[in-house]
Amino acid sequence: MSASLPKISVVLPVRYVNEGWLRQSIESVLSQDYPNKELIVVNDEATKPIDELVASYGIAKYVKNDRNRKLPYSLNRGFERADGEFHTWTSADNVMLPGMLTRLARELERRPDIALVIGTQLSMDEEGTVLATDEKGAREVARLACTDPLSPLVPRRYTFTSTLGACFLYRAEVWRKVGAYDETLHGAEDYKFWIRASRWFQIGRIPISDPPLYAYRNHKASITGTEPYCFTALRLKV
Repeated sequence: MSASLPKISVVLPVRYVNEGWLRQSIESVLSQDYPNKELIVVNDEATKPIDELVASYGIAKYVKNDRNRKLPYSLNRGFERADGEFHTWTSADNVMLPGMLTRLARELERRPDIALVIGTQLSMDEEGTVLATDEKGAREVARLACTDPLSPLVPRRYTFTSTLGACFLYRAEVWRKVGAYDETLHGAEDYKFWIRASRWFQIGRIPISDPPLYAYRNHKASITGTEPYCFTALRLKV
């Protein structure tokens, strides 16, 4: 059965290491009920040794950078190893919620007109306590972009107003067409990637009223906390 489903490649870059969070992140991918998937871990000079931890999960694709090369470089190295028909990536401090890959893959298979689909996420604190879902935020961004938040399609102007979030899945052809993540834009590489992707491909949306599929952890060592101006100056540069 799994062989008949499109394969999903998930890239997981690792720099800052909280072992508990990293284990949660890895396990949240491996425990997804979507059977045809692969996890590619990229060690970006992790702040703690993780070789044995990664090996303990039987992860076959494990890439080690020669030094700290930053997130976009690590994403590119990971996706160069990917052989899935669908792509996504996650962070070492975040969590895929149950059913995420199945739900997003089903949407791509059901809707051949779209090449990329996004879902809703929730935010949590360092202890894992849920802070909020992003439905309200998504509605506000849609208002600023003069778009309909209930539309099943995300118009291109939306990508200029906001990143698409951390809950997404896209066809491998998007990666091949767009090229790669811009390695000079650590902190805004995804923002540019979505804008470039929207030039050639239709973006779909899971209804924002649906349950969240992804959990984003807010903490001081995250990119948003350690990369100054990633939401301002770098986006203006893009």
